Amino acid sequence: MKNLMTRATLMALTVAGLLGAGVQAANADETIVAKIPFAFVARGMEMPAGSYTITRDAGSPDLIIISRTHGPTLTFVLTHRGDDDGSNAQPQLEFERIGQVVYLTQVTLGGGDIRDIAVPASH
Repeated sequence: MKNLMTRATLMALTVAGLLGAGVQAANADETIVAKIPFAFVARGMEMPAGSYTITRDAGSPDLIIISRTHGPTLTFVLTHRGDDDGSNAQPQLEFERIGQVVYLTQVTLGGGDIRDIAVPASH
């Protein structure tokens, strides 16, 4: 009987561990890893070309954290919900060139969650 209880407990812990892993995988929809081959600006912060991790803050869905994978560059960007026409289901980044500057204008996270980033008005 004791072996049966031990096995049942181990099975319950294994299932709980698998469910916990599923939660972590769901949170992966909140992160994009991208290699950006050009310098860009995100909410006034100049970002050099390189590899970046873009993550939505779990406690504040309007806050995006952009961090350089290999380097000290980090910025917090306040976003607002973008229009979802159903065509942007895959994670992606959108940029706009205004004059000589390239701006990050939109982040689409997993599941088609579109976040718009304001840019300065063009002159």
